[in-house]
Amino acid sequence: MKKLKNYKIIIFNQLNQRLDNYLIKNLKGIPKNLIYRLIRKGIIKINNKKLKAKNKLKRGDKIRIPILYSKIVKKQININEKLKNFLINKIIYESNDWLIINKPSGFAVHGGNNITIGLIEFLKKNIKNINFIELIHRLDKNTSGCLLIAKSRKFLIYINSAFKKKYIEKCYLALVEGNWPINYIYIYAPINKYKININGEFYNIINKFGKHSYTFFEICKIFKGFTLIKVFPITGRMHQIRVHSAFLGHPLLGDSKYGSQIGKKFLKLKRLFLHSYYIKFPEFKSVKIIQLKTKIDEELKLVLNRAKKYII
Repeated sequence: MKKLKNYKIIIFNQLNQRLDNYLIKNLKGIPKNLIYRLIRKGIIKINNKKLKAKNKLKRGDKIRIPILYSKIVKKQININEKLKNFLINKIIYESNDWLIINKPSGFAVHGGNNITIGLIEFLKKNIKNINFIELIHRLDKNTSGCLLIAKSRKFLIYINSAFKKKYIEKCYLALVEGNWPINYIYIYAPINKYKININGEFYNIINKFGKHSYTFFEICKIFKGFTLIKVFPITGRMHQIRVHSAFLGHPLLGDSKYGSQIGKKFLKLKRLFLHSYYIKFPEFKSVKIIQLKTKIDEELKLVLNRAKKYII
């Protein structure tokens, strides 16, 4: 059993970090939904004031945390040399302030209750001479490709500001069901989280009560019954590409959650066909524009080769 302290004093490395992100990182074993509920009800306070999850931390802030108990049961994590080398070799570029890794499909960015280790935990343990590693944007467990990670607090603050100002361009490759109707589609469709009562699983749906969500789609190649597209998410909602594609009547292959039916049967696809192809952003401390691409893995290459049999 683990007992959490009543107070946390903010030190330098937590400056400008969101309250929820700080708590999720430091309250190991405590469910996220409980943390958000405690913030929402004002049970967790900063300087004896009720604040929102998005509030940023400042030097000297005192966070009041109730005494919580969590039974933490974790499996032993054994990273063999082969897996370690495989993941290290996925780092495609590294600077003093950031790195980009070609995240493999099936590897979560963070460990959790049912996940023994995540990519961030792995990097913290296996990159030498580094004191800071923070995720900048997320990729779903079954999505592969370009993932930008901060190695300094200053860069994290800088790049988060760049995201808010829409200075960052992210491009994904996706194979969808059906023949995409026109070369370019720009969609606005609000996305809302919806809980299915049967199994308690969350889905994102389109409705007027959702958050503003914008996505741009561009055709790369049309096959018979499938289309390879480039996707540029303008906003960053959870499952945004998957939800917008399904809403347009063309779910991503392998995405059974949002309606894909044929990917596994015809193309022997065992995962979601969604790959973070490149990210473009203004370099820290200069005016240079950085653009780095990541190659799709062998499984997706094989799927595309099978799809060529159906080419129009």
